[in-house]
Amino acid sequence: PDHEWGLKLRANALAASRGWYTYDELRAKGGLPDDPEFVAALDRHRQRWQGRRGLGSRANPPPLPLDSRLRLRSLLRQVSSPVALVHGRSGESLQWLLESGAWSEPPEVLPVGSRDPLRVVEALTAQGFSVQQERSVRQLAALDGLELIVVERPPGRHLPLGLGAALRSSALVLAPVGLVQMGERRLGRHGGWELFAGAAPQGAVAEAEDGS
Repeated sequence: PDHEWGLKLRANALAASRGWYTYDELRAKGGLPDDPEFVAALDRHRQRWQGRRGLGSRANPPPLPLDSRLRLRSLLRQVSSPVALVHGRSGESLQWLLESGAWSEPPEVLPVGSRDPLRVVEALTAQGFSVQQERSVRQLAALDGLELIVVERPPGRHLPLGLGAALRSSALVLAPVGLVQMGERRLGRHGGWELFAGAAPQGAVAEAEDGS
């Protein structure tokens, strides 16, 4: 983490994912390479991105109606494992679930491949979530017992290959509409998000579909 090559690799990765909050935090803590030309090039890249239209944060869906909130809470109340948050930028999806009454208490979160890691931790911690150490997407395939995977990567992007096995083994998957193709397991959609039953027992899937 202290090698010049490693610092540049990390800075380039944050620039590619537009993780500017984490980038600024590293700058303040002296975590960027000691190369003014390199940093200046990244800053110019940032200005070009921020000058484009349509790059605002994703708006949270409107509040769920009461019957939908109760069904969602019924589905998620049995989730006892940490919630895997994949490609998070701010954890907005988990905040929306919490505000929708999906949980009475914020669950533990396992961030995976976050695009703005320090922003995710700060935002979720402020909402009362307990956040584990960041994991890479490669590590996701080796995690057993995940009961809920939330994918924040926006539509139009390719999912990493390592995510496939995890999606098949997770009991529930929440993702932006059109990102995950598991139509036969879709439990419902609202405000740009879709909820899927992954490897849940067939009885549980049928029960959820009957109430959707």
